[in-house]
Amino acid sequence: MNPPEIKMAVPFDFIVAGKTLPAGAYSLIQANAPSGVPTFIMRNERTRKGVYVVMSQRAAADAANNQAQAVFTCRAADCYFREIKVPGMDNFLAPIPKHTPAQTEKLISLNLAR
Repeated sequence: MNPPEIKMAVPFDFIVAGKTLPAGAYSLIQANAPSGVPTFIMRNERTRKGVYVVMSQRAAADAANNQAQAVFTCRAADCYFREIKVPGMDNFLAPIPKHTPAQTEKLISLNLAR
């Protein structure tokens, strides 16, 4: 089962698939990749430009989570799109650069509309 199209309002610039995207409204749609690797299209609602996001892995869903969420990992001045959570489905994780022990990270979860 594919997740539905998910809409999100991201209040900060962020990095996904090696590209920096501006704050704004985005849609996230699962693409049918022939490889079977979970792949999504993240599209800016204003410009209609999109980027393919190849997810690195799936993670077991948190049974207590009943709200679709996008999770970002932030370090210093950069925030990276990290995870998409859809109730009733596995979570999808996006690859992000490794961090050094000196870097501190914080996670930001945004509740999403479906």
